[in-house]
Amino acid sequence: MKHVLVSACAVLALTAGIALAAGPANAEAESKDCPQSKAVKAGTIQATVKTVGFIAAARWGEGTLTLNDGSEHRFHAAGGKLLEAGAAEVEVTASVYDLDKLEDFAGDYGAITTNLVIIKGLGGAGVLSNEHCVYIEIDETDSTGLKVNAPAPGAVQISFED
Repeated sequence: MKHVLVSACAVLALTAGIALAAGPANAEAESKDCPQSKAVKAGTIQATVKTVGFIAAARWGEGTLTLNDGSEHRFHAAGGKLLEAGAAEVEVTASVYDLDKLEDFAGDYGAITTNLVIIKGLGGAGVLSNEHCVYIEIDETDSTGLKVNAPAPGAVQISFED
């Protein structure tokens, strides 16, 4: 059973790596002329993300977007990152900026981040953006596991729970 789980994780990580090597998930955001961020904070995110991989890692998780008006919206996240090895669970706290319409939060986000986690660690700050010019600034991460990565493309797709 353990061998099957490890094999499934390796296939998932390899698939994520191939998809990332083909091009960033937020290619539309990169080609779209997003104005400089207005830096208007729209809310915060609390999420739990799991990551596993060797050379390329798969990431998945769920979280809650809390808008400034107090409304909460559950979401799923899935993606991958090149040049990452190990396995970890990461608690993420982030701020969301330039979100004019709730539906603009869902989309493909991309960023380049680095961090090292050995059993328990902090780090991995970065800024992600999507094709709707919504920005997520990672305020804090708290990781448990064993993981190391280098500067390389990473992408995540966020969608609302049904």
